[in-house]
This record gives sequence, C-alpha cells and structure tokens, in this order.
Amino acid sequence: MKVTKREIVTKRPFLNLMEATYEHKEKEGKWTYVNRSTKKTGQSDAVMIVGLMIDPYRLVLIKQYRVPVGDYILEFPAGLIDEGETAEDAARREFKEETGMEVKNILVVSPSTYNSAGLTDETVTMVFAEVEGEPSTAENESSEDIEILVLNAEQINLLVGDRTIKWSAKGWLYCGMWNNAVSRLL
Repeated sequence: MKVTKREIVTKRPFLNLMEATYEHKEKEGKWTYVNRSTKKTGQSDAVMIVGLMIDPYRLVLIKQYRVPVGDYILEFPAGLIDEGETAEDAARREFKEETGMEVKNILVVSPSTYNSAGLTDETVTMVFAEVEGEPSTAENESSEDIEILVLNAEQINLLVGDRTIKWSAKGWLYCGMWNNAVSRLL
C-alpha cells in the first residue's frame, strides 16, 4: 500500500480535513482523515498525563465536557505540546493548567503513539508522573469545562465497572490496569 497524494479539504486553526489518495493491489482508493495542523516533525502533537498521588495511592482524572461527544467524559489531563517544548515540559504545564496541581516527579514517558490511526494522524506522548497539591480549576482556559477527580482504588473500581460512564479509551484502560495492580498491593 502506498499514499500517492494528500490534499487539504478544509483548513482550521488546529485541524485540517484531509483526503489521501492511495494505491493498493493495483487499485486506487481515497481516505478522508483529520490532520493535526500544528504537527511538528519528530515530535508528538500532544501529551497526556497520568498523575499518581502517593500515600495514599490515588489517581488524578478529569471529567471534561467534549463538544464532539456532546457530553462529559472521564479522561486524564492532556493538551498540545507547544513549539520548543518537550513532552515533559508540556506535561508539567498542562497538568498545572487543568488541575492546579504540580508534577513532582516524572516516572515514565512513552514514545509518540497514535490516538485513532484510522481517523487522524495526531500523536500523543503519555507521561506517568507523581503529582501533588490541591485541585483547582482557576487556570483552566475559557473553553474548558473541567471537574477534577482525585480517586482511590475503590472509587476507580466502581467507575471502571459502570457502563453508563463515558470514558476516553486510554483513561478506561489505564484506570482498569492501575486498579488491578494496586488491588494486588493492598
């Protein structure tokens, strides 16, 4: 399979709607997808922060209204990486902006990964960090509608099992995995 052409269908400040022409098994096809217009070569577009509080163990999530979904979803704090920032720098900035809390110690940084490769070329780096402080939405952008959740393993277990809650895919996956790991420790 080979992409032979890419065209911008619509251009917006952060996203472009694209149409790719590709060849596969001597046939031509078209694929429409979303392009992150802020993309920089060799760098993730965004960062997601899995914030862990210790003693007692808790995770920091946010409940945020997402316009495309038309509802609130549970997810980890995240945001775009600015020009000249590392994923770690962006993680510290975005975590502070969305939760009012501080990244104390970065534990693990993932490679650049794809969110939904059939829909978009957007990439995200996941930063796992020990965090501290008091939750606050004072630094949220005017377009953000966020509630901060600091949850223990029991609370996360209840949420992960509740099929009525709307989750980001990575949020549900990591919470389920984390909860399973913490339950074995306690």
